[in-house]
Amino acid sequence: MKTRTQLSTDFSTITSLANQAQFRPLDSAPAGADHYPELIAKTRNRPKCKFPQFEETEALPEDSGLSNHEDFFEHFIQDSAAPDPVDKIYKCSKGFIWGESSQNNFYKMLTCGKEWCPDCGKKHSIPHDRRIHRKGKSGQTLLENFLALNQAGESIQYLVITIPRELRPLYRSQEALSRFRVYWRDKLKREGHRYGFSRYHYAGDDGYIWKPHLNILSLGGFIPADTLRTWRSELSRWFKMEHGLDYSPKANIYTSYTMEGNKIRHWLSYVTRATQTKYNKLNENTIKAFRNCAPFKDSDFTIPTYQREEREKSEEESAAAEGFDLLPDGTKEKIIWRMKYCDIKRKWRPEVVLIEHTRLDELKVIRRGFWKEKKYCPPPDPEPEPEFSAQIFCPF
Repeated sequence: MKTRTQLSTDFSTITSLANQAQFRPLDSAPAGADHYPELIAKTRNRPKCKFPQFEETEALPEDSGLSNHEDFFEHFIQDSAAPDPVDKIYKCSKGFIWGESSQNNFYKMLTCGKEWCPDCGKKHSIPHDRRIHRKGKSGQTLLENFLALNQAGESIQYLVITIPRELRPLYRSQEALSRFRVYWRDKLKREGHRYGFSRYHYAGDDGYIWKPHLNILSLGGFIPADTLRTWRSELSRWFKMEHGLDYSPKANIYTSYTMEGNKIRHWLSYVTRATQTKYNKLNENTIKAFRNCAPFKDSDFTIPTYQREEREKSEEESAAAEGFDLLPDGTKEKIIWRMKYCDIKRKWRPEVVLIEHTRLDELKVIRRGFWKEKKYCPPPDPEPEPEFSAQIFCPF
């Protein structure tokens, strides 16, 4: 059975690996309290934040480590950044996968997708957008699923659960992170949340220190104060049994809900952003190959169809996003992506074209990370010259 002293010793061993300002305890870092919700509950002697008056009679005070008030929650998830230029080539990219139709060639840029990559780790980067717009089993993207539920009159709930500071060294394994996520998935299903999506944020605003906290978007509404207290009490007992502790640690739980489509877009963008934006060798093995984005759904629950609004995208861009080439006559042709057999992996893999082997100045940008070019057609063979038939001339 591990005691609080042993856990504190483990944490001190990890933080002693570097003598940087980021490794100071949270209690001595009041400067970050205005940006990261976990610091608000952990920092001592901090100046009180001014929030609008609570309208709900069951709203909780901010010092308790629990919050169910919308304005308190929105104060900490401000997230605004401009997307990259459409023709930007990422420094981590090794080339393009390419496909073709009868008239055009298509190139899609490869990216490393690492959170600490200067390009892939930025907000609204190509990997960030792919997490939001990747299609699932329902045939719709993650964003379209939540917007469809919103169109059906359902409210969306945002839940953040932080892992206590003294337990964070125990969650440097993928198995521990998965068990914690499964615990909350099963709990929410028992509470009647039939569809949701969860994703870990590995670090806070500093982008370096290991501060795992689980973000969950699901069907749901306002959670009363008594329910939040019950959830935290049950989670404390689970921590105690899971890790063999002699005390019950307390985790912070923040929640809010909305029926506004724009706020749902903002929440999903915030949840799917990269947080480990600075390379940390201690965290690399935990993050590598970990399936962080995890949707869940009851087997008998059907997601409604999203009624798409008028898009500002061109028809060419919309067709390319669906994997088709829009021909001049208005018809669509399926893009065939070229594959190459890998003798080492013993399987077919997309054929990669190196960046230096492409004519970037001749490519047409369809959308970010997606280009096309007209197929090169060699000039027709010249007409063969008529054979000269010599006539025999005899002067006699």
